[in-house]
Amino acid sequence: MSEKIFALLLYLYPSQFRRRFGEEALQLWRDRLRDEKGILHQFRLWIDLIWDLTSSLPRAYQSRSETLARAGTSANALPGLHSLETGSISPGVFLLATIAALFALGAVLALSTIGGKLRLRHIAVTKDPPYAHQIPAQNPAQAAPERIPSDQTDATAFPSESTMSGGLQAPERKWVIETAITNLQKYYLAPDIADQMATALRTHEQNGDDDVPNRRVFARLLTQQMQEVSHDQHLRLEYSAIPTPANSGGPTPQEIAQMREEMKREHCGFSKLEMLPDSVGLIRLDAFPDHQVCASMAQSAMKSMNGARALIFDLRANGGGDPAMVSFVATYLFQQPTHLNDIYNPRADTRQEFWTGNAVPGNTLADKPVFVLTSRSTFSGGEEFCYDLKMLRRATLIGETTAGGAHLGSWHRLNAHYGMGIPIAKPVNPISHTDWEGTGVHPDIEVKAADALSVAEKLARESNHP
Repeated sequence: MSEKIFALLLYLYPSQFRRRFGEEALQLWRDRLRDEKGILHQFRLWIDLIWDLTSSLPRAYQSRSETLARAGTSANALPGLHSLETGSISPGVFLLATIAALFALGAVLALSTIGGKLRLRHIAVTKDPPYAHQIPAQNPAQAAPERIPSDQTDATAFPSESTMSGGLQAPERKWVIETAITNLQKYYLAPDIADQMATALRTHEQNGDDDVPNRRVFARLLTQQMQEVSHDQHLRLEYSAIPTPANSGGPTPQEIAQMREEMKREHCGFSKLEMLPDSVGLIRLDAFPDHQVCASMAQSAMKSMNGARALIFDLRANGGGDPAMVSFVATYLFQQPTHLNDIYNPRADTRQEFWTGNAVPGNTLADKPVFVLTSRSTFSGGEEFCYDLKMLRRATLIGETTAGGAHLGSWHRLNAHYGMGIPIAKPVNPISHTDWEGTGVHPDIEVKAADALSVAEKLARESNHP
């Protein structure tokens, strides 16, 4: 019922906002319903909504300059209750808002009276991904996020569990912002951009843009502010309601075991292996997971394609992963070791080269035509596979320009509840001497992602390879 009421209240806001941010607004409302359990927390939640409704609705029809809604958050812990259209609020809309606010307040007061007899029901939602010690996946299909072993940032005296038991307060916000800035200036791969982000974060703080009571919304807001400056999709700040233990060695053995079991359950990202008509092999690969865990499965998948006269890789849902797995899969497409890519750490001035391996005994794919399907969701390591093969003219890319996330990063624990994924290195292609950060990988044949497979099948069937 709470979600339905919130959805109805969204209709008080301009239609452009509802079209662009309505779903995100509902999701953040569900997050708060999930996190703030108990009658008192529910009461505070509705009070927040009423206050946000009465204070922000008039502004929504007066100015289009307030743009916090772009990332799905607002300064009042509810997403996007700021203007995206011009025009004056009508008396009818204002009256409807007042009635709705009074109705919501009355409902909450009634619930508080019978709180001992009534248990509020929560909308069932999918849980957020577990708080991890590596950069979280940008795409739900990413099974093994790219990461470089990180230095851990130990928790300081503030904020402690006791100080974080209530709502988010100014001292905690200040601590998180300054700790995030310290980590950015120490680790981020571009020091000048790190300084610019530091200035932006402090400016937003001074302007009161971060004055939100919900920690998860606050973390998303800081992520938005950093990405507005850096345009770096691998850079993010995360909040976990469940405390995470401090450990200097990255994931615990139990976490590593769980991650590996999850990879195996997901077939290491190989979601489809099919021999299409005319002996056209199709491999749908949704991730490039840990090479140490998934090498044998990748080997079996590639071997199953030996009878193909042409090969199609479907990476339209590939969220990235391990650069070593990118090299391992690409090995089957070359007759001899081939230089694919380098990873460069500017602060340490170190470079790591990635090559394909020696020719695989019994492999017949090294001289077969290769087609790679792309979409706007193809990200990170998935983009590297596309970019490497395109630079080497080893494959024809078909579909849409990819997402444009090239950097690699490490996870930094700020304290038991906050952590950051910070990019510390970037790929450098040996042919182009650059990467796809911010631009994406452009296909050779540009079509809608939904049409890419049919185009690739036609070209594969027309290829003159026996």
